[in-house]
Amino acid sequence: MGMGEVKPWDPGQRGAGDIAYAAPYISGIDGLGGMGSGAHTLSETLNLKTFKDLTKRAAILIYRLTR
Repeated sequence: MGMGEVKPWDPGQRGAGDIAYAAPYISGIDGLGGMGSGAHTLSETLNLKTFKDLTKRAAILIYRLTR
C-alpha cells in the first residue's frame, strides 16, 4: 500500500472494540474504524485525511477473506 513498515501499537493506545465482549463466544473483526479523537463523546472527530488509507486496508481484508 506504500505506507511503509507496519509496527505494533501500544495496546493502551489502540482503544477497545465492542467485539471484545463477545469474542469468547464468536469470531469477529475489529480495527476497521476511523481515526480521530474524542471517541464516543460529544467532541468526537474523524480525521478525513486518514480515510484513503483506511479504505485501502478494509479493501485488502475483504479481498483476502474472499480467497
